[in-house]
Amino acid sequence: MWFSVGVLSSAEPPTFKRDIAPIFKAKCQKCHGFLVKQKGLSLRSLKSIRKGGESGAVIVPGKPESSILVQQLSLPTKNPKRMPPATEKLQLTAAEKKLIARWVKAGAR
Repeated sequence: MWFSVGVLSSAEPPTFKRDIAPIFKAKCQKCHGFLVKQKGLSLRSLKSIRKGGESGAVIVPGKPESSILVQQLSLPTKNPKRMPPATEKLQLTAAEKKLIARWVKAGAR
């Protein structure tokens, strides 16, 4: 039986461990990791993400439009609140941003 793995995986809800943690590790933990937690936010674990940072919770499970994390990833490049900042070399791709929004919409598990 022939099938497309991409089709199957796109139907599955994204998980933190499998889908989101690798993105955060590669592109976000320089500033929001174990040693450095800018604005008090660590993106190293699901527990630390749910805890949030200085501004409180950064995700609202099931509601990406209400999640600060998703909002800041979607801001225009010149907006100073955009994450990652435009000055960072490693930027999230459109596909990575969409995956993070899907993860939050699916309950951020």
